[in-house]
Amino acid sequence: MTTERERLRDEFLTRILALIEEAASHDIALSGRYMANGNSAHATSVSKPTLAELKSDMLAKIREAEKAAYAYFCECEVGPERERAHDVYSNILYSTRVG
Repeated sequence: MTTERERLRDEFLTRILALIEEAASHDIALSGRYMANGNSAHATSVSKPTLAELKSDMLAKIREAEKAAYAYFCECEVGPERERAHDVYSNILYSTRVG
């Protein structure tokens, strides 16, 4: 029987891993489409996402990860696990900040 905290931790880790896998598969798909055998013939049949679209997608996924990290942090009891959860949340929160 899992506690609510364990369930949230598992959900958080699953969401983070899914985002990482999605980003990796997107990167692999792009490199495969545009760099296959040094031939850019595929590029004419597939439109490459714009930089603005990629940035928007990235920021949306960072916000989703931020929400998951915060939910997990809030459910942790005081102690080392909560401190680590706060560090993870802070890293995600400040990852897009400049200055």
